[in-house]
Amino acid sequence: MRLILQCKIMSKPKKTLIIKAKKIDLSGSDKKSDLEIIASLEALILDNGWDVLVEIFKANISILEQKILEKGSLSEEDCDRLRYKREYLIELINKPQEIIDKLKATKDEIPNYDPYSDVGDKEK
Repeated sequence: MRLILQCKIMSKPKKTLIIKAKKIDLSGSDKKSDLEIIASLEALILDNGWDVLVEIFKANISILEQKILEKGSLSEEDCDRLRYKREYLIELINKPQEIIDKLKATKDEIPNYDPYSDVGDKEK
């Protein structure tokens, strides 16, 4: 699993969007490190500081939504920029739980490569 640590959105005059990201590899073989990451993120979600940040993000999202709906004075490019900001804030709110879910899913899913493993179960 790769995690985007830093994301910078830059727009060019021709309506192109360039995203530069630094990736971190969290697919370590050490199960303890995965459990530590999960525990840290779960502690972050339960922290009062995270609650404050989420409230700030949600307030910013509602302001952006109001500006998008009142797009009479905005150009289409400005409206798109506001949509990108809104989506980014929503992604930030959901990111800790998303990382937890991905780390838990990678440890729970052990692929079964035996094509005949189900044959005995069907005959009984």
